[in-house]
Amino acid sequence: MRAVIRKMFSLVKSSELTTINSLAKSSNQLAVKGFTFPNQAFIFVSEKDPNDILVGLSISISLYDGEIKFNNNESDDPSTIFLKLPIKKPTSPISIDPPGYYPSYAILRPEQRWVYLNWLQDVTKEVDIGYVFIYYYGLERQLLTGKFDRAYDEILKLRRYHRNKSFLAYSESSLVNSSLLMKRPDKLTELLRNNVISDFSNSLFLIAYYNKYNLSIENLMLIFDRMSGLNKRYFREDRQQFQNLLSEVLSECFSIDFFPFASNYDVGKTTRARYPLFANISLPDNIRTPDLPNFYAHDRLMNDLKNVFQITHEKFKTWKTENSKTKKQKILPRYTEKEVDSTR
Repeated sequence: MRAVIRKMFSLVKSSELTTINSLAKSSNQLAVKGFTFPNQAFIFVSEKDPNDILVGLSISISLYDGEIKFNNNESDDPSTIFLKLPIKKPTSPISIDPPGYYPSYAILRPEQRWVYLNWLQDVTKEVDIGYVFIYYYGLERQLLTGKFDRAYDEILKLRRYHRNKSFLAYSESSLVNSSLLMKRPDKLTELLRNNVISDFSNSLFLIAYYNKYNLSIENLMLIFDRMSGLNKRYFREDRQQFQNLLSEVLSECFSIDFFPFASNYDVGKTTRARYPLFANISLPDNIRTPDLPNFYAHDRLMNDLKNVFQITHEKFKTWKTENSKTKKQKILPRYTEKEVDSTR
């Protein structure tokens, strides 16, 4: 199992994928159509017909060094701009139907391609989320095969201007998991510091398990938010107070300010499941939806965490009752015996 994880979280080799700024002829063809691209370093293009190239990236994991290797330089990636496909400027761009689910440049209608290429000139502008996903698929590919840092920053920019729930979930997952794959703990720290991570995923559990990390208060708050079958009334009512009381519970139960996760649980007893780490459907299954341990189905771990959270819940209930009594005492007037007689 450890060897599999090492292979999965290994460095990714750069490939010779074609981008607009490295293909002068293609760049000129696009310029003829009246488009310029400040983000051209991220855009994949092809002069071929979509029917003439492979469907899906061909990726293998070396048995010798554990590195992820790309065996072909071109593929039918959803973001690839095929220069031979027609583009037509619509009379009324706002009247054009949006792309469907799992969109790609190749399946867009000519008018939709114009809308997409026009939006690429300024990706901060409002547009249907389907177009954002097409561009984003290419950025995921760049995270794994090319310009990790620049693609990482570009995804953060998209998240600031396009607050679609599905997009935010997928992009959070790709930022977390590409940081793990590329061995960039600095990026994970940055995501935590900037409150980008809203969910303690199985990937984070996995990295904590194999690095023998314990779980911090912040980790526990994310885990509690995700766990099912728990009363979360007080958690939602006052998150800060819940966190304060959770810290007290950890001190009382373990004499430490974290949950002792490291080396205390056996991943071999955990059921497994496939999780979509990336949205780009051209990525192979072993990268996009790997088979991982499901820590949220680990009975002993979940029961131990549940016990901590239930104690915190009861402590919050007691605190709330006492706090309510204190407030009432401050509000109710206090009369002397003479004052009571005078009010009759």
